[in-house]
Amino acid sequence: MISSSLNTNDMLDILLAQLSRLIPMDAGNVFAIEGDTARIIRTKEYDKFGIALPSNAEEFKFSISATPNLRRIIESRQAIIIPDTHTDPEWTTNRISEHFHSWIGAPVLIDDQIAYIFSLDKVEADFYTSAHLENFESFCEEISLSIQKARLFESDRKRIRELEILQSTLTAISSQLEINHLLNEILNRALELLESSSGTLALYEPETHTFRLAVNSPADLAVKDSRVSAEQGIMGEIYRTRLPLVLDDYSSWPQRIEKFVPSFPHAVLAVPLNAGSELIGALIIGSQDSKSFYSQDDTRLLSLFAQQATIAINNAHLFANAQARAHEAETLQKASAIIASSLEQRPTLHQILKQLARVISYDSAAILLLHGEELELVQGNGFEDQSELIGLRISLTQNQPGAEVCRQKKPLIVNNLPVEYPAFYDINHHSILSWLGVPLIYKGRIIGILSLDSLEDNHFTEKHAKMASAFADQVAVVLENTRLYESAIDSARQFSALYDLSNKISLDLHPQEVYQAIHNAAKVLMPCDCFFLSLYDKETRLIQDVYMIDNGVMQKNGSRTLGQGLFSLAITQNRSLIYNDFTAEMQEATQAIVIGAEEDPTQVRSLIVVPIRLGKEIKGVISAQSYRPNAYREEDRESLEMLATQTAIALENNSLFSKVQEMAMTDSLTNIFNRRRFFELADAEFERSHRYQHPLSIIMMDIDHFKRVNDSHGHAVGDIVLKQVTAICKSSLRTVDIFARYGGEEFVVMLPETNAEEASYTAERMRSLVARTPISLGDKSIQVTLSFGVVELDESCKNIEELLDRSDQALYASKHNGRNRVSIWQKKTE
Repeated sequence: MISSSLNTNDMLDILLAQLSRLIPMDAGNVFAIEGDTARIIRTKEYDKFGIALPSNAEEFKFSISATPNLRRIIESRQAIIIPDTHTDPEWTTNRISEHFHSWIGAPVLIDDQIAYIFSLDKVEADFYTSAHLENFESFCEEISLSIQKARLFESDRKRIRELEILQSTLTAISSQLEINHLLNEILNRALELLESSSGTLALYEPETHTFRLAVNSPADLAVKDSRVSAEQGIMGEIYRTRLPLVLDDYSSWPQRIEKFVPSFPHAVLAVPLNAGSELIGALIIGSQDSKSFYSQDDTRLLSLFAQQATIAINNAHLFANAQARAHEAETLQKASAIIASSLEQRPTLHQILKQLARVISYDSAAILLLHGEELELVQGNGFEDQSELIGLRISLTQNQPGAEVCRQKKPLIVNNLPVEYPAFYDINHHSILSWLGVPLIYKGRIIGILSLDSLEDNHFTEKHAKMASAFADQVAVVLENTRLYESAIDSARQFSALYDLSNKISLDLHPQEVYQAIHNAAKVLMPCDCFFLSLYDKETRLIQDVYMIDNGVMQKNGSRTLGQGLFSLAITQNRSLIYNDFTAEMQEATQAIVIGAEEDPTQVRSLIVVPIRLGKEIKGVISAQSYRPNAYREEDRESLEMLATQTAIALENNSLFSKVQEMAMTDSLTNIFNRRRFFELADAEFERSHRYQHPLSIIMMDIDHFKRVNDSHGHAVGDIVLKQVTAICKSSLRTVDIFARYGGEEFVVMLPETNAEEASYTAERMRSLVARTPISLGDKSIQVTLSFGVVELDESCKNIEELLDRSDQALYASKHNGRNRVSIWQKKTE
């Protein structure tokens, strides 16, 4: 039977089954002997005793020198019996052996070396005899040759299969020249070659002395960082030795990196990717199976594969470099074409930055122009708040890399911004780690810089600097070509902005959107680091801020009485103010209220304040402000005055619109909501309460015998009664209650989050208060009463009209039963 099988594992299962016919056993297993380690590789019948097979590979392994029964077999090369493991002083009890007493074990010798030990367990003590021992030894001697044949066949078959897979693998990777696809192909083929479940291919980068995890399998490999130091873990061993590394259990390896343990919990095989004496990376594979391990044959096979993979990677790099050079030349040509086709500075610069991203990977990029001792950001790419960054000024007196590029007039690479320029990093670049800057030079004169940012440290190289410098030459040409053109169309752009603003505010009657439109127009017309809009109330002499933004950040609005400060000065003198070097002395002289301290780099240095006039009346002020001196011209003041005129018109339109809106939704006599506005609000509240099953009630009320009041005293007195009854009832309601005149002398109240009982208390409070409060008519007074109908929303009510109808039925019940009372609707009233 065993001679008919040539698979070692199948053969061992057959042997255990047949052995139980020869020698009684309750459970048994087979150890594979590897040096001083005995590893359980096959088991039988343990599950009948409720013993779950161990999931950790360490529980399958035993040190022979530390396990007396196994050590005796190895040393004597003979079978042994332990009559009772529970009383044997040398026996080490574990969670499996505690179920059994008798134990017998025998060796299997192949090529005069013990290759396996068969081990049998019996529940009873003193079970095994010398006859069992003789039969066991005879059995093991007989099977030795068959196992040897199976091992040889299996080894040859595995070798043939490996060579076939290796050949197809080498063919596949040798034909692949795209580097990313190649790296994925190498890793996937390596996993297939050795039937492994997880792996990574890491490339060594000498500049940073790190391994970059280029590809992982599975793709969501539990690794957060893309780089590992060449001094750590498996990659550290590969870097030091340049030799393969085999681990039976990575999770217990002292030099393990914890974040890799979920991906490589057990056996690991790592081989270097060596190109001559140069290390270009490491190939690491692992198994999730706790019983698997990697042999010397596996190591040899993966090393052979790694040699061919290294050649394929080098070929791909050569191909990629050739492609990159062609791509760079093509990109520069496109940048030149863009320059020739456009005279508009910002779009052209934006397109150049986009072209630059094709040859240099960056997270954000900026072009900054030199103005005296400051750099001004004129174009960017990759920033979230790019529109707010345009016009940003950076002082060259700061310890920052841009200033260094301007001083040296040559490229600068910063590999770790928070370490090399900590102050600049803290203020401006909280997430940027790498920075590259190159000068913009035109006819030997530096006019600005081109800067690139990366969220990774050590990202930029000298090659990147060279390519960025080529683009910087193109940028300098753009700036010179467009300077005159931009100047020529500046006036047209100003009038266009004013025209657009006029259209915007004539259509939009919402104040905050009007303020935003005015601010946006101001930013087009002039430097505008800060913008303020405040309204003035002549009656209260109060200045109220309604829109304040500083460096792109909205400020908290405040108010102050007319007095000190530039806004007050512009209002009281009814004239525009312009300052181009607003010093601390001027601040003190004018008693101006300025945001920020004098030493703050974002301290305002230039400003314009313009009154908002409507006819002869001043409605407020607007102010544009800049952090740099000499930012404004007289043309800017005139432009801001035109904006102020537009603002005055918008404010007046908004005031008229608000009054019309209020009239449209308010009852003119009682000054509470009218019927139409009630339905607008009540529909929404009804839907909310109905959907979320929150309580909701309605009170319908009517002035009793109101016709008599009109007939006896006249309609003027009737109007007085309506207004005073409204005021009395309103005093008993919450701000969230919706109170409206429903028609004539009839009123309605919707009470959110209120049940019928609570609503009836409110109705009773209003009824009692009206009944005991005389209505004053000058020298005399009259008494009136109210009748009330209360209803609560329930599941049977489908819409607001049905709910109102029910409350009207309850009101009718109050009138029918004598008036001056509160009735709650119930189904029997239908």
